[in-house]
Amino acid sequence: MEYINIFLHYCSEWNENHEYKNFKKAGILVPLECTFNNLVEEIYSELELNQTIMDIAIQYQVKYSEPPIKIRTNKSLVFYLELKRKDKDFTSLSLCIDFSTVTASSASSNLHQKLHLEKPATSTSSDMLQLQLYEINNSTIIAPLRLPTVEDIAYQVSHNVHEVDNVIMDAKTTMIFHPNVDKIERNQIYWNKEVLMNSVAIHAMRNHFQFKVKKSDKNVYVLKCMDSTC
Repeated sequence: MEYINIFLHYCSEWNENHEYKNFKKAGILVPLECTFNNLVEEIYSELELNQTIMDIAIQYQVKYSEPPIKIRTNKSLVFYLELKRKDKDFTSLSLCIDFSTVTASSASSNLHQKLHLEKPATSTSSDMLQLQLYEINNSTIIAPLRLPTVEDIAYQVSHNVHEVDNVIMDAKTTMIFHPNVDKIERNQIYWNKEVLMNSVAIHAMRNHFQFKVKKSDKNVYVLKCMDSTC
């Protein structure tokens, strides 16, 4: 079986000139017969990502400053691997990995895609039942049992305005609505526990450390670093 060396670039963003700079680097070894799902699992494993929290987008650039090409299916992966196989420069055609937090809709979409890729023509009734149950359990539809409160409206507005990550409460306090914060420090106030948990998970991934939850309830979220020397 023939294998290909692939470099991973991550923890960065594409700028307006289609440049991916100031990234961190890792490497994986994949077989030419690799499937898209196998590639995704290999990337999650190498970068030590939690699939229940983090979603990834896989892209590469054929020429510098050209728009990147996204890998999202088996066919697009075969096309990339064939380019990679013919390229004599093993450092070229690196995969750029973008991170985002998992939502119910994206998780459902990923499950749809996984069933389609792995069993395109042989999905059983149990597969369909599993998918239907998953969609019901992760539905984002809210029954109109009550009118929305001021807090509900504020939360929706904060997610619809992409240009604004934080809302200034006063001169010294900032309410954090989005988990993708630059740093975590004392006296920060988060919109809810879910935002705090996702912020900590992203911070741990970016800084290459692990933690365990010592206590978690409605009022407290206590973590401990897994490194005994920390």
